[in-house]
Amino acid sequence: QQQQQQPQQQQQQAYQQQQQQQQQMYQQQMAQKQAQQEQLKKLEDMRRQQQLEQQRTAWEQNRVKLEAANQARIAEQQRRTEEATRQQEEFKQRQEAEKVRHMEEMQRKQKEQQATLGIRRVIIKLKAATEETIEALTVELHEALGNELMSCGSQQVQIKAEADAGVEQAKAKIEKLKEAKRLDEERKAEIERKRQEAIVKAQELLGEMKGLVEAAEGAAEGLKKASKKLLDKEDPSDFKLPQLEKLSAAIEEAAREAKEKLKVCTDMVLKEGAAMRVSDLKSVKKVMPGEEAAKEEEESDKLSMQKMMARITECTKGNDLALIASRVAAEKAKKKVEAKDKIAAMEKVFVKYDNDKDGFLNKKEVLKYALGEFKFKLPDDAADAIIRVLVEEKAKGVKKGDLQKLRVAVGIERERALDIKRKEERIAREQKLAVMKEELQKKIDAATKEVEACLERIGKVEAEAQPLPGKARTMSATEMVQAADELDVVVKDAREELARVRTTVTALIEDVDPELKNFVFGQKKGLEFTLQRGDPRLNKAQSTGTSFRGMADKKRADELAKLETLTLGMLRYHQTQKQLTGEDLFAAIDTSKDDKIDAAEFAAFFKTCEKEPIKKQTKETKETKEGEQKEDEKKEAEGDAKKEDEVEAEVAVTQAPSEEDLARLFEHLDGEKEGLSKDKLCSLVRVYMKVARDNVMTSDLSIKDSKTLRRLEVGEIVEVLAGPMKEGTVDVLRVRCKAMKDDLEGYTTLMGNQGSKFLEEGGSVWKVAGETILTQAFELDVADKDAKPRKMKVGELVEVREWARKEEKSGLMRMKCRCKADGAVGFVTTVGNQGTVFMQVV
Repeated sequence: QQQQQQPQQQQQQAYQQQQQQQQQMYQQQMAQKQAQQEQLKKLEDMRRQQQLEQQRTAWEQNRVKLEAANQARIAEQQRRTEEATRQQEEFKQRQEAEKVRHMEEMQRKQKEQQATLGIRRVIIKLKAATEETIEALTVELHEALGNELMSCGSQQVQIKAEADAGVEQAKAKIEKLKEAKRLDEERKAEIERKRQEAIVKAQELLGEMKGLVEAAEGAAEGLKKASKKLLDKEDPSDFKLPQLEKLSAAIEEAAREAKEKLKVCTDMVLKEGAAMRVSDLKSVKKVMPGEEAAKEEEESDKLSMQKMMARITECTKGNDLALIASRVAAEKAKKKVEAKDKIAAMEKVFVKYDNDKDGFLNKKEVLKYALGEFKFKLPDDAADAIIRVLVEEKAKGVKKGDLQKLRVAVGIERERALDIKRKEERIAREQKLAVMKEELQKKIDAATKEVEACLERIGKVEAEAQPLPGKARTMSATEMVQAADELDVVVKDAREELARVRTTVTALIEDVDPELKNFVFGQKKGLEFTLQRGDPRLNKAQSTGTSFRGMADKKRADELAKLETLTLGMLRYHQTQKQLTGEDLFAAIDTSKDDKIDAAEFAAFFKTCEKEPIKKQTKETKETKEGEQKEDEKKEAEGDAKKEDEVEAEVAVTQAPSEEDLARLFEHLDGEKEGLSKDKLCSLVRVYMKVARDNVMTSDLSIKDSKTLRRLEVGEIVEVLAGPMKEGTVDVLRVRCKAMKDDLEGYTTLMGNQGSKFLEEGGSVWKVAGETILTQAFELDVADKDAKPRKMKVGELVEVREWARKEEKSGLMRMKCRCKADGAVGFVTTVGNQGTVFMQVV
C-alpha cells in the first residue's frame, strides 16, 4: 500500500507545485499589469496636465488678444463718434446757410410773381377791352410795365412779349368786333329788304285771294237763296215729288259750286300760304313816338292772311249749315209727300173693293181684297176672325181707317199658310237628307279604313327603315346598297298609296248636297289631318334610306381603299422582288400585248404574282400568383412561363383578293372603261416617301465611290424608283429615287445600320389647305358639260395619282388625285399663279 500511495503523493506534490508555479506566474502577471496601469495612469495625468497647461496658455493669449481688440474697437468707436459729431455740426451749418439762401430766393420769387401777376392782370383786362376802354387800358399797361417790369427778373422778356401780344390781340379783337357789327347791320338791312319784298308779294297774293274769297261768298249766298225756297215753305207736303226732286237738285248744284269755289281758295292757301302769311308778321322796326296811330291805321287797312282765313272759315261753316238744313228739310218733305201719296193710294184701293159704296168692306169684299191684292185665298174661318177683330159693333164692315190693319191681318194669314207648306217641304227634305247622309257615311267609313290601312303600311316602312343604321357595321357595301334600294321601293309604293287614299278622301266632297257639305267637310278634314302625319313619317324613312345609302357609299369607298392598298402593295412587292420597273411590271400583266390591261389580265396576274410572307406569333399569358418573390426566383419563374406559353411561329403569305373584289377594284380604277394604260398603272404603283432626317442624294449605290448630287431637305418628297438595296460597305439600305422638287434622280439612304430612318412613308396623301375644285380635265378652260366641278372642302384628304405639273395657260400647278371621301378622281390646283397654297402634303 505504501508503495502504491507513494506515486500518488508524488503526483499530488507535482500537481501542487504546478499550481503554486501557476499562481506565482499569475501574481507576477497581475503585478506587471498593475504596474503598467499605474504607468499608463501617470502618463494620462501628465498628458492632461500638459493639455491644461496648453489650454491656460491659449486662454491667456486669447485674453490678451481680446483686450487689444477691445481697446482698438473702443478707440475706433471714439473716432467714429467724433467724426459723426463733426459731420453733424457741418450739416447743421449747411442747413442754416441753405435755409437763409432759400428764404432770400423765396422772397425774390415772390416779388417776381407779384410783379408778373400785376402786369398779367392788366393784360387780361386789355384782352377783354371794348372800343371805348381800349385806350385807357393801354395806358394802364404801359404804366404797369414801367413800374413792375424790372422786378420780373428772368421773366422780363416773356412778360414783355405777352404784353405786346395782348395789345395786338386787343386791337385785333376790336377790329373784328367793328367788322362783325358792320356785317350784322348789313345782314339786318338785307333781311329788312327781303321782308319788304315778301310783304309786297304777300299783298299781291292776298289781293288775288280776296277776289277768290268774294266769289266763294257769292256762291254761298246763292246756296242760301236756293235753300230758302225749301226752308220757308210752311207745308212741304204741297210739293209734288218731281218738283221736290228738282228743288233738291238745284240746292245740291249750288252747294257743289260753292264748295268748288272754296276749294280754289284752300288750294291757293296750300300753295301760297307761307308767302301770304309774311304780311301778318309784325315789323321789327321800332315805332317812333307819335307814329302809333298812323301805324295802327295802316295795319287795319292792310290785307292779312288771318282775315282771309276767317272769311273762308265763316263761308265754309255757312255752306255746311245751309246744306245740312236743306237736306233735312228735303228728306222730311219727301217723307210727307210719299205718305200723302200712300194714303191716297190706300183710299183708291178701298174704293176699288167697296162695291156697294157704303164706306165699309164686308166679308165678301174682304175675301175679294185678299185675292186681288195678295193673290191669296183667305179661308172663311180666318175671314170671320178678322171681321170679329176689326169690325166694330153694329158696323157694316171694315171701315176705311182700318184698311192698314186689314192689310196686316191678311198678310199674317198668308204667312201662316206658307209656314204650313214650308214645314211639309222641310220634313220631306230632312227625310231625303237622312238617306243621303247614310250613303255618305258608308263612303266615309270606307275611306277611313283605307286611311288606317295606309298608315299601317307606312308603319311597316318605318319598321323596315329604323334598324338599317344599326346594321351598317355588319353589312357589306353591296348589301347596304341593296337594302337602300329595297327601302326606296317600299317608300315609293307607300307614297303612291298615300296619294291614292288622299285622292279618295278629297273626292268625298264632290257632288254632295249643299246642306250636307258641312258634315262631309268636317269628316274630310279629320281624315286629311290624319293623312298629314304620313308625309313626315315617309320623309323620315326616305331620309334614313338616303343616309344609309351615304353610309354605303362611304363604306364602299373605304372597302375600295383597303382593297386598293392591298392590291397595290402586292404589285409593289412583286415589283421589288423581281427588280422590275413600272414598264416591266405593265408588260408582265399585259399578257395580250395590246398596250392595255383588261379585267381578266388584272385578275389572272394575282394568281401567280409574288406574295409577301406574314409572320404570326401567338402568345398566351397566365395569371401570376399574388405575393412577392425574390428577383432570381421571379426571373426563373418568368423564364419557365415563357417557355411554356410560346408557340412556334407560323409563317403565312398575303392572300390575293377574290375575283369579285378584283373585278370591283378594276372597275373603280378603270374609270374611262378603256382598260388600264401603262401610264396609269405606273402612277398607281409609284411609291412616294418623305425625308425624315438630313440626307444626301448620290450618283451611285455605293456611298464611298459615288458623287454627292445635292442635299435632301427634311419634309421633301421623293419617288422610289428601285430598291431597297443593301449597300455592302457600311451595311445600310439604299433606294434609287427621284426628287419631286426638281426631278433629280439618284441614290439615297432609306435606313441606317443602327435602325435610324432617313425616309418614311408619306407624300402620297395630301390635304386641302384652301377651297378649290376638282375637275376632270387638266386644263381649266376645257369644260365637260356632263361632269360638273366638285368642290373640295378644307381638310379633305386626297391620294396622289399624278404629281403636280404646271398648266401653261394659267400658270397654275395642277395635280391628279383621288378623293378619299368618295373616291372621285380628277385634277386639283396645288399652288396658284400668285403663290397661294391650296394643297399641302400630310
